[in-house]
Amino acid sequence: MARPGTGAQSTEAELNRWAGLWITDRIHGRLHRGMGEVPAERFMIEAPMLQPLPRRRFDTAYVETRRVHVAIPRIEWRGVHYSVPPQCLGSDLGGEFGLDQLLAHQSCGFFDEVESLTGSECVE
Repeated sequence: MARPGTGAQSTEAELNRWAGLWITDRIHGRLHRGMGEVPAERFMIEAPMLQPLPRRRFDTAYVETRRVHVAIPRIEWRGVHYSVPPQCLGSDLGGEFGLDQLLAHQSCGFFDEVESLTGSECVE
C-alpha cells in the first residue's frame, strides 16, 4: 500500500485508513496545549456521562412569543385561537412549533402540547 503524499495512486479506502491512523496518532494520542490532556484519555473519563441526543430537535429559530390578553386566556397562532390556562393571563408564552405540533410554555414551566395546528384545539 502506497503512503499518501508519495505520488502513488491510492484508493479511497486506503486514504481513509491512513487518515484514521493519523488522527489516532497525531490528534487523539498526544497532549494538547489547550486542554492540557490527551484527548483519548479525556474521552475515557467523559464517555460514561454522554447521553443520546433528544429525538425532537431543539432549535431557537422555531420559537416565537405570544402575549396572553389580560382578560381573555387565549393566544393566536397562525390565524388560529388557542385557549390557555387562566393563570397565564397577561403573561408571555413561548411557542415552539414543528411540522405538526405546537408546544407552548411560560416562564414558570411547560404546560401542554397541541398535536395539530389545523383546528381550534385547546391547550389545557
